[in-house]
Amino acid sequence: MPARPQEQPRTETLLEMGWLLAALLVPLGVDLWGQQPFELPKAVALRSLAWLLTGVWLADCLIRWRSPWRELRGNPLLWPALALAGVHVAATAFAADRGLSLWGSYERAQGALTLVSYVLLFLVVSARLRTLDQARRLLAALVFTAVPVTALGLAQAVGWDPAGLVSNARSPLYTTLGRSNFTGAYLALLLPLTVALAVTTTRRWLKLAGGALLLAGLAVIALTLARGAWLAAITALGTLALLWFWPKLSRRARLATLVAGPVGLAGGLGLTLWLGRQGGSEAARLTIWRATLELVSRRPWLGYGPDALGIVFPRVYPPQLVYYQGRGLVVDRAHNLFLDWAVTAGLLGLLAWFVLFAAFFHIGWRAAQATVDPKRRLLLAACLAAVAGNAAGNLVSFDVTATAAATWLLLALLPSLRRGEDRLQGDDPLLTPALPSRARPGWLPPLAAGLLLGGVAWAVLQLNVRPLAADVAARTAARRSEAGDLPGAIDALEQATRLWPAEPVYHQQLSWAYLQQAFVQDPLPWLERAEAELLAALERRPGDHRIWAALGELYGLWGNHWEPARLPLAHDAYRRATALAPNHAMLYTAWGMVYLEGSDLAAAAARFRQAVALDATDGHAFTHLGDAELARGHVEAALAAYQQAVHWQPESVPAYLGLAASHWRLGRRDAAAAALRRASQIDPNHPTIQALRAEMDRQP
Repeated sequence: MPARPQEQPRTETLLEMGWLLAALLVPLGVDLWGQQPFELPKAVALRSLAWLLTGVWLADCLIRWRSPWRELRGNPLLWPALALAGVHVAATAFAADRGLSLWGSYERAQGALTLVSYVLLFLVVSARLRTLDQARRLLAALVFTAVPVTALGLAQAVGWDPAGLVSNARSPLYTTLGRSNFTGAYLALLLPLTVALAVTTTRRWLKLAGGALLLAGLAVIALTLARGAWLAAITALGTLALLWFWPKLSRRARLATLVAGPVGLAGGLGLTLWLGRQGGSEAARLTIWRATLELVSRRPWLGYGPDALGIVFPRVYPPQLVYYQGRGLVVDRAHNLFLDWAVTAGLLGLLAWFVLFAAFFHIGWRAAQATVDPKRRLLLAACLAAVAGNAAGNLVSFDVTATAAATWLLLALLPSLRRGEDRLQGDDPLLTPALPSRARPGWLPPLAAGLLLGGVAWAVLQLNVRPLAADVAARTAARRSEAGDLPGAIDALEQATRLWPAEPVYHQQLSWAYLQQAFVQDPLPWLERAEAELLAALERRPGDHRIWAALGELYGLWGNHWEPARLPLAHDAYRRATALAPNHAMLYTAWGMVYLEGSDLAAAAARFRQAVALDATDGHAFTHLGDAELARGHVEAALAAYQQAVHWQPESVPAYLGLAASHWRLGRRDAAAAALRRASQIDPNHPTIQALRAEMDRQP
């Protein structure tokens, strides 16, 4: 009687459920109650699942007394992946801000913990994914995520947002990824996988569903208007076609293809930049690239640390960049694959990344050409094409958690897909040789496994769940503040700082809430609390010019309204802020306001002139410059400033009022009356309009 096939071990089933859950949750996971609804929950899900899967895998190896290295030794990408993880650790140890590079920024959450978690996920999947059926299930899970993303994208394209998520994206088509360009990039990565699964399935309805999903994905990619996603989609589908038809091409056709491929990619990159010339994105990217190269030249080997560009880019911020992308925007990515790696992990990180991906493409290409199974060859080609397309798109963009996690899962599929066909016949354990192990009775291995799993669970709770709960508290505070419940907002923000004190943003927000409370109650205790929170934020992020500017604003209000002895501290804080970000015009405007409210008119005018020299389109700064010059009695200079202000801010009532006052003092009554009428048209109820009109009537 033939032997009955055994069922898959429970640990193997649990591990497979874990990585399938990662494939589904990372791109689709959002936090409807959080202040950061997109990247933070995705990074938390990725880290938690990667750590839990690693814990279960190592615990299983302990119980069975099996070496995990023996499971990984056949992985050709093992040492390149470990080298890349080692570079991340070293770059964090020597980072410009170790805390930032360890945890990641509040907006991106791509610190060393997240980056190393990608490698852990890769190790577990490549160690225990050993059959073709498992590979197909993982690819199917990835492709399935395109269904809700595409459906939500089409709904948002016609103006319906059923999820009700909060996003600061300019485009309404942001789905569960947060922005239209991220949505397009993720769907572009899935295109070759969709084609491969649709072609290799034997069920007609799945073929039709795959075709429909492919067309819908292409439609959403087109609607995103994200040129990087277009480049990724064309590269991915072109690479898939090349790999599939390569064996059928003649030698001359192959040579022509090898020449045309890089030329076409370069042309696509140039076209992408050319298409962005009208909106200023081409000039912005080129300007950012040049500034980033300067940063790389200062610290070439290990860079500034993961996720650190946002804190170091202000040091080299080019003043002209404000004209291309607007003021107040933070540059935390270079929008170029090679520059992003070089500036955060240095040339060593770029080299480690290049070796890993070169090995992946070289081994995958050879395996695809060597296999005789057309279905397996198409799956291999799809994995290679997806990674190639994503890399091409990142020449003008960057990875987010969803695209990075999908890329590492595809890297992990290579060892299983390249194995001999005798290892890829199905999920029958009898057809999959068991990994070598030896029994070791006793209580020590189970105890060690239990302690390991307990430690992993504690780490997930403390390092992943608490940050997510803190962000929910921060969102609660924002809602209470919008409703006018300032004490309730303070309570929620205090809870956020208790849950996750490592995040400076929560300390800044709590400081601002304390400052607002100082204007409605006894100010001194609240001002001291606001100061303590900003100092706590600076302790965690000493190189952030925004925190120094917030401290300068606090001391400025404190000194001008209550204690003049605080004013020198305000000026010291702004000096630190402008030293960290010397070309940020808004810092000089805020600094000038401290001088203006303190009646130091000459110093105020000097700061405002620095601001408009850096940003000649800032009507707000020109208005305050006019106020300072008018108060000094420099009426002509004030008039020139106000004229610039109304040019750049034609709806600014204070600018028109200053313009009217300047014309009046120069004896130009008609021009003064015209400016006053314009101010009345914009805001008829503005209190200063009536006062100025009365003053003009008293002095005919």
